[in-house]
Amino acid sequence: LRFVRDLEQGKKTLRLDKINDILALFGKEVGVIDQIKE
Repeated sequence: LRFVRDLEQGKKTLRLDKINDILALFGKEVGVIDQIKE
């Protein structure tokens, strides 16, 4: 629960594995994608 509180309070450093644990509840995940150059 501390992680959720830190996330909500705008902590500058976050662990992507923990973010993905939270996002998984909504069927989502954070990942790396190629940048689209226009």
